[in-house]
Amino acid sequence: ERRAGGGAGPGAEGVGGAEGVGGGGSAQERPPVRRRLAWHGAGSYALTSLSLNAWGGNQLSRRRGSLVATLKTYDADIVCVQESVGLAHLLGEALPTHTRILSAAKPPPARSKPAAAKPPAGAAPKLRLRETDSTVLFRTSAFALLGEGEAPLGSGRTLAWARLAPHAVGPGDPPTLLVGSLHLLHPDEPVEYESGRSPRVGQTRALLRVVRELGGGRAEPVLLMGDFNDPHLPRWHLRAAGYVDAFTALGVTPEPTFPAHPLATWDLMYPHVVLDFA
Repeated sequence: ERRAGGGAGPGAEGVGGAEGVGGGGSAQERPPVRRRLAWHGAGSYALTSLSLNAWGGNQLSRRRGSLVATLKTYDADIVCVQESVGLAHLLGEALPTHTRILSAAKPPPARSKPAAAKPPAGAAPKLRLRETDSTVLFRTSAFALLGEGEAPLGSGRTLAWARLAPHAVGPGDPPTLLVGSLHLLHPDEPVEYESGRSPRVGQTRALLRVVRELGGGRAEPVLLMGDFNDPHLPRWHLRAAGYVDAFTALGVTPEPTFPAHPLATWDLMYPHVVLDFA
């Protein structure tokens, strides 16, 4: 999170991160964190946020109930999801009061077809939902969407972003909030083992550049959430740029988010670590 200008901005509650959400437990077993983040300045409104790497369609039949229950239980105002391809209907079921960005229906790509296969004149084209690896969902009754898009971060990774305007703001509150959902490259690549160089450093620098360009000099809070796939380097660069992670700001000790059990196989190369941040 980054505070705008002299620090004025909204409060934040219940910020957390998770991966996978296995099928062996209930989301009701762990209540949401509901601690308010006190901002410096005149900001008065509060929001809740959640980041989730949903693992796409991986073993979805076993995990669907837990995913829906988790999203419904936390019921965060802003939700950033990674590996969300194939989950459009699940997200709609779990968060019916939310709007998902980058979801505008669009016609399928044109293909050469025999004349007989053409639709009748005046018939509406078949539409499909657009899906991206990372996405942002926000409570429709709390925010208006002013802008949305995707920006490249390198190695095929992108930032899914949304500029939101809170419906209820007080004197001194910033009129907009920039939210970004991201998924940095996983470290399990031979080239990284051999070189000792992390591509997530370059991706984080690209992230900072993109956010600066999107900001265009605005004094607005920035909320970045996602699967950083690295417990240290991205956070170091973000802190050097003036950002603070929500766990530190709230005084909450984050729990490991990887590997996610009971579906993940234990591997000594991957001790329990925190890879998901806001």
